[in-house]
Amino acid sequence: MKRVVKFILIVVAIVVAADLIVGLIGNYMVENHKLSGDYKSVEYVMTQSNEDVLILGSSVALNGIVPTIITDSTSLSCYNGAANGQVMPFFETMIDCVLQRYTPKTIIFGMRPDETTTSGIGDRYNFLVPYYGKGYEILDKYLESSSKEEEYLLKSNLYRYNNIWWRILLYQFVTPNEQGEQGFVAKGIPRFYPRLNSESKDYISTPERLSQLENIIEMCKSKGVNLVVVFLPKYLKLHNDISSINDIVDICKKYDLKYYIDVQKEEYLNDSTMFYDETHLNKEGAYKYTRDLVCRMKKDSIF
Repeated sequence: MKRVVKFILIVVAIVVAADLIVGLIGNYMVENHKLSGDYKSVEYVMTQSNEDVLILGSSVALNGIVPTIITDSTSLSCYNGAANGQVMPFFETMIDCVLQRYTPKTIIFGMRPDETTTSGIGDRYNFLVPYYGKGYEILDKYLESSSKEEEYLLKSNLYRYNNIWWRILLYQFVTPNEQGEQGFVAKGIPRFYPRLNSESKDYISTPERLSQLENIIEMCKSKGVNLVVVFLPKYLKLHNDISSINDIVDICKKYDLKYYIDVQKEEYLNDSTMFYDETHLNKEGAYKYTRDLVCRMKKDSIF
């Protein structure tokens, strides 16, 4: 019996030691930017960013808005902190974390028509697991909301860092140029340009997503941040009256926010060479669109 107890104690001690070591290594790698792609950008935005203008959103913003053009045109520093495949709780969390640390002058929120149509925290919210328990209330709340078991598992470093090790290894083979220019990641010229298709379905917002958007706006308002909502162009002919876009426009009007609904902008619908696919601008399209957006924002006295 004593041998069994001793064996169990040794195993527990090894697990605890391993957990502590993983936590130390994981924290070091995250804090010292030893990550690639979206992980690197997320870490920078949460802990290092101090730019005047911050761009947030999913891949449409990541590949569609060029920070260097904004800086060259306005003399304001700018970083693109958008991330692939993320949804509203992620953006809400990022803005909460940023505003705890500093106050950018302007946040450009790049959106899609389906931005407010889903529920839950999304499949990729686990990007933020390494930051659990570090004083970010909204982040902790969303991570713990998955299940009661999740709340306990999150106490373990082995669990929190188990999904980033392959990213750490990937960093060793990715050059800085491949990781973006002030966060911006350009889509190249596709082998074949997309064909213009039509989509007749409507997009219906969920109360959960609209509430999260309002919370984002209220956080920005409370800190005096100029939040600008932008729907980037799509190479897809949409239903004439999109309910989700109307909902977001109504909220923008309620809070007196500036917004740009460019999802069906005619000059882009007439030019497939601006796109990588039906959803994302390619590099040429991103440069053209950002120059156009900056001109309008200047005209509207945002810059």
